[in-house]
Amino acid sequence: MDMQGKPVAAVPDFGIMASCGKWKNKQRDLGFSADDLYFNSGVLLMDVVAWRAYRYGERVAEFAATHEYRHHDQDALNLVFHRNWTPLPLRWNVIPPVWQLFLKVLLRERFRIPALEARAHIAIHHYAGGYKPWEYEEYDGFNDVYYRLLKKTAFWDASMPQFDARRKGRSIRRQLFWIRMANWKEKLFSPYSLKGEISNRTVKGNRIKNHARRFLSEASKHTYGVS
Repeated sequence: MDMQGKPVAAVPDFGIMASCGKWKNKQRDLGFSADDLYFNSGVLLMDVVAWRAYRYGERVAEFAATHEYRHHDQDALNLVFHRNWTPLPLRWNVIPPVWQLFLKVLLRERFRIPALEARAHIAIHHYAGGYKPWEYEEYDGFNDVYYRLLKKTAFWDASMPQFDARRKGRSIRRQLFWIRMANWKEKLFSPYSLKGEISNRTVKGNRIKNHARRFLSEASKHTYGVS
């Protein structure tokens, strides 16, 4: 991997950058501009020689300890490496906004195209958020790959699932519903995943909006009896 002389390589965080509110808050809190990038620190490729030479670890720890950042060490990392990191392809850190194809990601070509490509070719699935794969029985499309790979490790005989009592009452049915909806959205939006398929941007924009309305209509028909 060519890190282009940068001390860090990471995946842009579409969960933050595709959200107008969250992205504006990051710009305010970290002093970023609208043209900057913000990465998710779940997967990092580091030049350890540079890290030691420039004491990056100490600088990150100091920022995290002396500021009340919303995303703690991740914000501190982004501040220390502001405009000094190399973006990795999205497939190397697929977080829920990409995996579940949030509408805020789908409705903007800048995010939609790489998100659809990443979801179709996941290299690392990052279970960020409240639903962890080891806390539930095996379910196809949710944690089946996790269990398949677990069987190939030294922990193959571990007692599973390992539920976190703090998450009592969080139904897996809700997660499975959103996964099914994401699969439906992927099929719906895939024809628009490649640049240039529709030359008229106005027509393209209107069709995407119509798809969004269809999605919301479809979602409203489902019974969320999913608690």
